[in-house]
Amino acid sequence: MRRSKSQAVYKILPGMWVADKDRYGKSATALVKTWNYKKMDGIYSSFIEAEIKRQIRLFALRGGDISSFNVDESKESFLIVEAACRPGIPDITAELSPLVYYCPECHRATQFRRPADVTRDCPICKQGKIKQLQLVYPCECGYASPILIPKINGIKEFYYHPTEKRYGMFYYQGKNRNFKEFGMKCPNCGQYIQRDSAEAGSNYKAFNTNVINLIGPDMGKFYEKGEAARKLIVSKWFNCISQDGFENIVKNSDTAFSEKTTNSAIREEAEKQARALLSMGLIKEDQLEQTISSLAQSSNDNELNIESYVSACDNIFMKEKNESEENYRAWINNFAFSLMQYETIKNANIVITLDESIDQQLDIGFIDHKNEIEKLNSKLGISNVQASGNVEIVSCSYGFTRKVTDPHSAKGNLKLVAFDRDADTDRHLVYGTKLETEGILFDIDRVKILKWLLCNNIIEENQMPDIEDETAVRKWFAQNVHSENISTFGGIDDNDPITKNVFLLLHSMSHAFINTAGEMSGISANSLTEIIFVETCSIFVYSQSGQGQILGSLSGMFESLFGRYLKRVYSDNRECVFDPICVDRDGSSCQGCLVLADTSCKYFNTQLGRKYLYTLKTEKNNLIGFWEM
Repeated sequence: MRRSKSQAVYKILPGMWVADKDRYGKSATALVKTWNYKKMDGIYSSFIEAEIKRQIRLFALRGGDISSFNVDESKESFLIVEAACRPGIPDITAELSPLVYYCPECHRATQFRRPADVTRDCPICKQGKIKQLQLVYPCECGYASPILIPKINGIKEFYYHPTEKRYGMFYYQGKNRNFKEFGMKCPNCGQYIQRDSAEAGSNYKAFNTNVINLIGPDMGKFYEKGEAARKLIVSKWFNCISQDGFENIVKNSDTAFSEKTTNSAIREEAEKQARALLSMGLIKEDQLEQTISSLAQSSNDNELNIESYVSACDNIFMKEKNESEENYRAWINNFAFSLMQYETIKNANIVITLDESIDQQLDIGFIDHKNEIEKLNSKLGISNVQASGNVEIVSCSYGFTRKVTDPHSAKGNLKLVAFDRDADTDRHLVYGTKLETEGILFDIDRVKILKWLLCNNIIEENQMPDIEDETAVRKWFAQNVHSENISTFGGIDDNDPITKNVFLLLHSMSHAFINTAGEMSGISANSLTEIIFVETCSIFVYSQSGQGQILGSLSGMFESLFGRYLKRVYSDNRECVFDPICVDRDGSSCQGCLVLADTSCKYFNTQLGRKYLYTLKTEKNNLIGFWEM
């Protein structure tokens, strides 16, 4: 079986049953046992580990079992690894499973002891070519077992007739023909488990995260300076520090975060210099304080003084800081994590701006005037957009559940299962892959989102900020949209309607962007995916395939066809072939419209709906669509 690294991270993980061919060329399933791995280099593992732990804690808050994991922030709990790709050595080891086979001729069932014992011909009648019974027992507690021949005292011969009854076996007691249905009691939790197809997606739900890898060692070193660095990132978002000033601090982070550049150290050095001038008679006693202040202000160390920027962050969010210092720190870490990734994409090594795209389309005659694009952007609520290239993304799988992903949907205790520990470090393995790719970054108009929330009665007039004040608008979203409440596995609670509706809107818009990009860029929608930054109201649609970067498919579409793309985004996603059922029953999201391949949506295609984009009036829905305001 040959798969790309990116596919393996989603589709071939330890504990998962996968389809393949056996040594006789017949269809078979196998249980993935191990990866031949190596530590992934060139990444900022602490940056990625922080996001993994955040997701695990969210799972616990929804009532899930995370006993497999250590989420202590003070400890390194995970080792991020990738396929070793060593010549002559399989990267992934899997074992034939289940070992129960049946004969289509005599219908006798056989359970082999080892994969090597499996034969081509029926060991009983010697006539039929045996087939694997590809069924397993998965449980919400994490336990899973391949199907086994039932155990009944005194019975040794069992018969399988899939056309008569598929989920059980027949046996004889005397002349009586009896049927035993497949099923078992879980040895771990005691829950009764029903059989399922070995290949069914419900047997194994991989928990993944996609993280933008930071640009260069300077940025990684800066981020690891801790809470003060996080506050600096937040201050930059509120324009308290210029881009040049921020980059200077990043390049000189050791000095910037040292005692030398603190206010007290700068003043102490200035006072030493001033007193030296006083002792030489160059200034008078009554000029001493003024000289100290002047020398302190002109010190070169001021350029790297971070204290004012840290204080600016605290002053902006003084209310949150006073309410709970602990919650404030956790929130700042989460906010900064999102902003850091957003800024990395925004300031990527290769950027094609909207103005450059418009100029290109004017030159080749695809649009007649730049206001064509401006009107379409306004209609779709896009405040800014750019293509970003040479963006490095780390995709990781850190655990899995069975049957369902959301603890609220489980019948029993849903467990998030960790992967095995690395023998040398005793840290849990996280299976990952690095991808250098390109994508399109959409900044959605925050003011239009506020007006949409207001006109749909999600917020009231007295909750609106001053929409003419960009800082006030940014602060409102920072305070009212809580990305820490958004998980990859479950819905957002109704008691946080602002976060819920903002995310539903952005997520639905993202899938519409992906659908149309899949039609126009030359890359299948199944090869595209998303990262959503709710704090900045931004969407990054990118290619999961390295070919996307090589071919320049998305950037080419953005540069030459963006006007046509925007028109089709609006027109192509309004209708669904399954309407009115999709609108009435499925919340206006199904396989015929916004639902993508599982590998394209880390949210498992939940929290979506065309009704957030278009005004689809029904008895259950009275929302005014964002694109039709």
